Amino acid sequence: MAAPAVKNEDNNGGAMVIPMPGTQSSRTPATSAPLGLSANTKTIQVVDMKETRKEIMANWRAFTPKEIVRLHRGYYSNLRSAAVMLSRLKGDLGKLDDPPDASFLAKLALGKKDYAEIRRLNQDIRKKGALNVITISNGDSLVLQAHQYLTSGDPNLLFAALLVVSGLRPIEIAKTALFRVKLNNDQQHGSFWACQTRFAKRGHMKKTQTKYNACRDRPFLCPYWLVERALKIVRKRWSTKDLDNRAVSRKYSSNWRTILQKAYPMLPGITARLCRRFFAVYSFHYFGKSVFVGGESQASLNGYASWVLGHASLEDQVIAYSSMLVRPMPKLKLFDLGKGLKVDTVKTPKKATPA
Repeated sequence: MAAPAVKNEDNNGGAMVIPMPGTQSSRTPATSAPLGLSANTKTIQVVDMKETRKEIMANWRAFTPKEIVRLHRGYYSNLRSAAVMLSRLKGDLGKLDDPPDASFLAKLALGKKDYAEIRRLNQDIRKKGALNVITISNGDSLVLQAHQYLTSGDPNLLFAALLVVSGLRPIEIAKTALFRVKLNNDQQHGSFWACQTRFAKRGHMKKTQTKYNACRDRPFLCPYWLVERALKIVRKRWSTKDLDNRAVSRKYSSNWRTILQKAYPMLPGITARLCRRFFAVYSFHYFGKSVFVGGESQASLNGYASWVLGHASLEDQVIAYSSMLVRPMPKLKLFDLGKGLKVDTVKTPKKATPA
């Protein structure tokens, strides 16, 4: 097996040194100490994970799956980081011209206890998020600004608008989300609805497929034709051809974050996740009593949020999305405003783009 790349760490000649108590053992041959260091020291070599990953990619046959997992498990103190980096390495190895076989790749994973611990940590984070109630005091202004952006032809403005009026994830806007106009149920204000057929995350829903799972009726804060138009322009601007979801995020996420923050300066610290939470709470005011599964209305905010945001099941993660207050309550005549929106046919100057 190839030895992992190592580096010496310390502020004295690049070596980390630990004083050793007592005298040198008679069984250990005397060695000359490096210049500037005493003889009673121990040098600790630290794995250079970046270089080690390069070595694995260049010569994966020199490593066993068990050793690769051990290196990641030992290097990353955070289990979630170790799991993510192993998953990324697995994906990169699978794209090689001469990749490892499926059994090799399948072994590049943490143990069951580690993943159980990761799930527990994630649940704790969600519970803390649920206790962090955010109050949005300018909800109507946020939606009006998004409506204004929707009428432009600028992909930057349209991307920022879609986050607010749809509650979609950035990767769903850029790549994964698909819709059809035909709904499962007749809806009031049907022009503000579409049936979503593809999501970024489905969890175990693939195993329990129903027509409602395969295609979910879900509303928008504007007529659907404006969403469809915006998606086409945005996807033309940020090409995702031959890129998986992780590569898309790596390539564009920083740019998208900047666009969003500049588009809505009235809400400092705005993020895509905050937009999803806002959409769930704000849209509930207008669509919370609509027709969903089996012709029944969705009564609770949590149930509504879980449905429209595309969650595989109603679990505790949705609580964080609904732990938001919009005060004062929405007062916009949303449906009249939405039907009155007209697309701007004049090309937006580049200097007006918040990017």
